[in-house]
This record gives sequence, structure tokens and C-alpha cells, in this order.
Amino acid sequence: MFMASRWPTLRRTFAPTSFRPIAAVQRNVTHPARPPTYSQAALEQVLSDYIATQYYDDTALCSVYAKDGELTVVISAEKLNLRNFWSGSWISSWTVKVGAASMDIEGEIKVRAHYFEDGNVQLQTKKACANTSIPKGSAGDVASAVQSHIATEEKVVQEGLEEMYTGMTEETFKAMRRVMPVHRNKVSWNINEARLNANLTSAGK
Repeated sequence: MFMASRWPTLRRTFAPTSFRPIAAVQRNVTHPARPPTYSQAALEQVLSDYIATQYYDDTALCSVYAKDGELTVVISAEKLNLRNFWSGSWISSWTVKVGAASMDIEGEIKVRAHYFEDGNVQLQTKKACANTSIPKGSAGDVASAVQSHIATEEKVVQEGLEEMYTGMTEETFKAMRRVMPVHRNKVSWNINEARLNANLTSAGK
């Protein structure tokens, strides 16, 4: 099975492999000539510049696809740090419907984080972004307006995550902890006392 890869930027298809994260076979694709889609090239350029300033290097890509009077925007980012046992991804997808006097944009942002050192902790969240109308203008004006809207919505999600992490220790973890252990005795966090108890327990067996 061959899949499209960032068309129309690269004009290639590739066959994914099951065991290695590489494209085993790549093919150049020549599409029939067609008139340029309204705002497509301008929007992809503006978003590429946005990604270059807002995302880590070599972690994110964007593509803009056009079909039946609609533009589909996809921003995909992934960062892996397997040596330190964590990974994360960010997918921001948008649909822009071209009308006679305006353009309607709506989308969804999905975030996933995975931490797996001595455990398995995952965060998965998504935010649906309601439909918003953008006045129709030149290709450059529309591209800038769409990029500005996407940047605003992504910033809301980012700030929400930062606020959640800031309050996690005082709120989430505190709510998960018992006020007192099951045996109703306070726990001593003195490491030397804990080692002494462990040694005495081992000696008594």
C-alpha cells in the first residue's frame, strides 16, 4: 500500500514498513495540471514559517490539502526521548470552507504524552475548536488570518496544559493521596529509620 507524503510539496508516495520507522519504497508522482487552489500555497508557506518559530527544530511538519472547495490543514509534531523514557505528540487539524464572501474554519487539537520509567503514565487530551468565519480577501490576507486563528487556539491549549501541570502537585496528587495510611499511623520519611526497620525485619525471618 502506498501513502501520500506531504503532497503537493514533495509529490511523492511511500510504502510504510511494519518494523522500522522508515519509508521502504518511494515513488515520484506526477499529477495532472490543475489551476492553483485559492490560498493553498500561501497558507502552507505562512504555516511553515509559523512552525519554524513555534516548534522545536525537526519535530513538526504541516500540509495543506484542497478538495471540493475546502482546505484541510494538518500540523503534526512528535518528540521522542526514549533514553529518558518519555515521548509526546501534537496533532492540530483544521478544515477551511471557502464561501462566496467568507471562509469558515474549525478544527481539533490532540495532545498525547507518555512517560514510562518504572511505570506507565499517559496523558491524552483533545480540544474541539468551534467554527469561526474569516472575511475573504487576498490569498495572503486569508493565509495570515487562518494562521493567526490557529496560533491563538494552540496557545490556549498550551497555556491550559501549563496551568494543569503547575497545579497538579497541590490539587491532583493531593486529592489522590490518603490523609492517613490504612494503619492510621503517620509515615516517617527518615531514610535511616526505614533502613533500620527493613534490616530488623530481614533479621527476624
